[in-house]
Amino acid sequence: MASNKDDGGGQDAAERIKAAAMSAAKGLSRAQAERAAAAAARNVNAYGQKEEGPSRWQERKEAKRQMYLMSTEKQVRLGERKDPKNSTSVVGAASQCQKCFQTGHWTYECKNERVYISRPSRTQQLKNPKLRMKVEVSYDLDTPEIKNEEKDEKREKKSKRKHKSDSESGASSVTESSDDSSGERTGFSIATSPEEIPRNQYDVAKHLLRAIHKFYDLDMSYRDRPLYLTGESYAGKYLPALGYYMIKKNALLPRGKRVNLGGVAIGNGLTDPEVQVKTHAINAYNLALINGKQRAHLERLQMECVGYIRRGKWHEASVARNRVLNNLTSMSGLATLYDFRRQSPYPNAVLDLFLNDIEVKRALGVKESLVYARCSDVVGFALHEDVMKSVRYMVEYLVKNTRVLLYQGQCDLRDGVPSTLAWVEKMKWGPIHEFLNAERKIWRVDGNLAGYVQKWESLSHVVVLNAGHLVPTDQPLHSQVMIQDWILERGLFAA
Repeated sequence: MASNKDDGGGQDAAERIKAAAMSAAKGLSRAQAERAAAAAARNVNAYGQKEEGPSRWQERKEAKRQMYLMSTEKQVRLGERKDPKNSTSVVGAASQCQKCFQTGHWTYECKNERVYISRPSRTQQLKNPKLRMKVEVSYDLDTPEIKNEEKDEKREKKSKRKHKSDSESGASSVTESSDDSSGERTGFSIATSPEEIPRNQYDVAKHLLRAIHKFYDLDMSYRDRPLYLTGESYAGKYLPALGYYMIKKNALLPRGKRVNLGGVAIGNGLTDPEVQVKTHAINAYNLALINGKQRAHLERLQMECVGYIRRGKWHEASVARNRVLNNLTSMSGLATLYDFRRQSPYPNAVLDLFLNDIEVKRALGVKESLVYARCSDVVGFALHEDVMKSVRYMVEYLVKNTRVLLYQGQCDLRDGVPSTLAWVEKMKWGPIHEFLNAERKIWRVDGNLAGYVQKWESLSHVVVLNAGHLVPTDQPLHSQVMIQDWILERGLFAA
């Protein structure tokens, strides 16, 4: 009864206050006056005194909180924290702190140090869906980073898996002249997952050297014979890396396990991208393929690419280089930059048909179920940030320790003669000035003009006439004579 009386008194007092507020609300509309009176009469006790209560904002916040708790069926007791190992019903036990990435507390309660976890960007995930939900992280605060030794052990375990490849097919992990894709392989080599694909030239060299040693294990009589590494295009990077790694590794191996490196031959190679990317505009202008305005535009794009390289933004640099080449193709109207004489691209599909022939596979000792793939989008994506990194210092090391041959087709607009000579002139090699001032000799094959040869000590440079990016395709006879004379050190290549 007392309670009802108190409630009735409080209601009467609220009505009196409301009436007084309505009479005092002059100049307001009736609706505004009623809202003001209702606010004044809120939380009034039986004695006409206004009691403090939650504000409208507090009421809405509490209502939302209660709705959330009802929907998730959780009982949250703020300020209480238990060990998640001992209790799974604690606040936030099923949640993960976004600061330290441990469970058992909310982010605003966290008193641990912030942990940084590197994840693939959304762009990378869109380009390669296999990167999604495959990030391995450690939430242990004592060891937030994996030690280098553990990484090496994991890498070694992966490399021990079945990985069949000869030096040529395994080496051609990235080429510049193909659009074909065939999963996670190039040539006949196999990668069981995208994570197993090398991301840098050091790992590429390790894979290739391992393949060479496996080849020697099949027939030990080859180990004492000189080995010559040859390749073109992206071989301008992986052959210097392989030769460099091979020589360094030889110093740590017993004599019976060493590789007898005879020399390295690189055709139309991408070796020092920062220097080479700056040659496209002037080269095309001198060939009358673009005018002065177009040249200036290309030079601005080239310097944008150089800027990314100097800031170490390798992904952006690769994209910028592609932009330069695409603009040059559009401006010139050429069918391909690999050979400005061609009215259509190189017929590379012929090679795929040949190497996928069953008889050819049997002759090579390759499983018939394997499919030869010239290039791979997955491998190209894995090495995307490696493209614009220079390996010129490796060539400088090679030329001091073995013989080096650099040759280019005259008609290549991507990695041709001006592109190569631009970085050769900058080499840090003792006799480089003698090489640059050496006589450039006319080279003939069967009495026909084949090109020009310039040589000094261990470094030889050849310009192959009437050839593009793929010199052996355009000039098979001249290519064979060049390689044979260089290996045997005869003719213009004599010591």
